[in-house]
Amino acid sequence: MAVTLKEVAMRVGISSQAVSAVLNDNPKIRVSGKKRQEIMTCVKELGYSPNIAARTLCTKKTYAIGVLFNSMRDRCYAELVDNIQSYLTEFGYIGHFSFWGTDPAKFPDAYKAVVNRGVDGIISCQYEPGLFKKELPAIIYQGKNADIDSLRFDFEEFGRECFSYLLGLGHRRIGFIGYPASPRYLIYRENLKRHGLEYRPEWTYEAPAYVEHGVLALRHLAEMPPHNQPTAIIAHNDAVAIGAISEAQRKGIRIPADLSIIGFDNIDEAQYCFPALSSFDTKIKQSAKLLVDALLHRINNPADPPKTILVTPELIVRDSCGKLT
Repeated sequence: MAVTLKEVAMRVGISSQAVSAVLNDNPKIRVSGKKRQEIMTCVKELGYSPNIAARTLCTKKTYAIGVLFNSMRDRCYAELVDNIQSYLTEFGYIGHFSFWGTDPAKFPDAYKAVVNRGVDGIISCQYEPGLFKKELPAIIYQGKNADIDSLRFDFEEFGRECFSYLLGLGHRRIGFIGYPASPRYLIYRENLKRHGLEYRPEWTYEAPAYVEHGVLALRHLAEMPPHNQPTAIIAHNDAVAIGAISEAQRKGIRIPADLSIIGFDNIDEAQYCFPALSSFDTKIKQSAKLLVDALLHRINNPADPPKTILVTPELIVRDSCGKLT
């Protein structure tokens, strides 16, 4: 027999209305943080699942969220979406997922695909002001627009720490693999200038951010005379870095004795590749929770001013970077 909301309320010693408020992130009924945790623990232990059909009729909500990301080929997005779904489930929501690959022109179709199914809000890594419905709550992952909720990374701090680390190891010839218009690339160029380091176009490999592009980038760099090659590479993400490490070893380039490589995202594979990848941790699980919490808050508080959540990536030092000898 299915567990009821009333049973959860009786177990915790609180009203059914209060339990419902917590599960629906309703700010009109105040519940202490301790009691909220008790409720969520009890929900898990009893295996309580809300009757979505009944809730929809009662509240006029769909209890569905549109989740829009380029592709699950990006391992960071795969981990992020997995955690987003887990957190949505905790609050009685489901995710409607839509992807558009590497072609930005397909994004409007991906957006319409979830909106037309009926959703209460949107979590997306892309934003088009003319497309998004103003009455539909949304939060943008790595968004830049001040007129909509967003979660983004502190790339300034990433750049400072990344260059401080590599310069401390003695590196002065530093290259980059990834999107030329990305914030990471722009920060790379800024820090080269800040530290009086030479920018060499041939040390930059412009490419999307999948494993095979790391392989192609290393082939490109390996064609240069050794004295003209960079001694350190900043990769757009861990997938690119792992591909580059793999190809470097096939070509007899020792990591990190001959070339240091540093990644970004700290996906699960970063700690298991060989050598283990030094990377900037973007706190994927924490970011997923922040996205879900912020969106549910927006759904229940539509008049609040837009909020920007800033996440500072943390350098995780492993074995892929070494002192220049």
